[in-house]
Amino acid sequence: MAVAVTKQPNNYSFAGNPIVFELSGDTSEPVRVEIMSGNESKYATYYPFMSGDLYKIRMDLSDYLYFEAKPDIPESETIITPVAGFSSAYRIKMFSGEYKENPVMFYQFEGIAFHGGISNQALQTLSESGFDIFTYRLSSCFEQFLFTARTNSKEIKLKKMELYPFIFIHPGCSIVFKSDSGNEITAEIQPEGTVCAMDIKAVLDQMPESTKRIDVCPQGEYAFHFIIEQGKITGEKYLIRFRNSIGAFEMLEVTGRALHAPEFLEENTYNTLTGFDFYEEHRSRMKTKGIIEVETGYKERREFPFILDLIKSDESYFIYPDGTSFRCNISAENVKFRHLMTEPTSFLLKIKEVAEEEFSTPEFYRIFDDTFDETYN
Repeated sequence: MAVAVTKQPNNYSFAGNPIVFELSGDTSEPVRVEIMSGNESKYATYYPFMSGDLYKIRMDLSDYLYFEAKPDIPESETIITPVAGFSSAYRIKMFSGEYKENPVMFYQFEGIAFHGGISNQALQTLSESGFDIFTYRLSSCFEQFLFTARTNSKEIKLKKMELYPFIFIHPGCSIVFKSDSGNEITAEIQPEGTVCAMDIKAVLDQMPESTKRIDVCPQGEYAFHFIIEQGKITGEKYLIRFRNSIGAFEMLEVTGRALHAPEFLEENTYNTLTGFDFYEEHRSRMKTKGIIEVETGYKERREFPFILDLIKSDESYFIYPDGTSFRCNISAENVKFRHLMTEPTSFLLKIKEVAEEEFSTPEFYRIFDDTFDETYN
């Protein structure tokens, strides 16, 4: 009996996309698989099908992977900081024969999985060219290797207010940041394969105020660059922080007028007999959910796939100009934009708080900190 693995995934994978193994052999015996992930072991049995003169098995093991709670970025003043918990190591073992007392292991695979995934169209496009998203850019120090959903190109254009640490797999070499004015900063080296956060704001803080472009250069060789723009000058400006399709947090600046439109939930009424022997209607306190309707502000064509990713996100936060925020779910109606856009376009977002409120409290106008002395001016 001979069974061979004819297809296996990259060492890096996204758990949201299929993680496929293909086997081919001369036996109809089933194959038992052990999947070890997050200190847990799960088991599955696969039965071959006949294809030509061989028996074949095709398995997707992505549903068996286990992840801890999704991590946030640790606070740090350094340019590059290791991030724990963003990925999960897993191990696959395959055994011949489901019912044998002493099954024989004939194959073992170790990999690293990340949250999220890429679109089906992207999977097809990359596969047709002999790539996956990791070999194409995420694990290549010659390409734009950040876990960003803004773009796959070498130019990352964003507003200054949208700067937020970018997740990446460290190439294990020095990374030099070069400004358009000729300044250079070299970040501390991390071991190859370490998942890290790259804080471009920390780089910008060490550059001249006029800096608009920063080149990222592993081993001093250009890989990609940032174009940093000033945000629109407006009386209303908000930020939305959200987890993108490939598991990392990013920021979007919205500059449209925000309108509060609270949603009043179901009214609970009941009749109560009064002391005068007639009934009157009472009700329990109504609950509400806060909703903000806000225009995105005029965006270029390149920004709309990023905004669609925002609307799909499973974790989002709306941030007011004073820095206060709340977790929300985001939706949009009548989303339309031209494929060949000749002018910037805006559309309406509906920002809904995730928590219901039964009580109301006026806004606080003082910041309570270590200097608070209980004296009102």
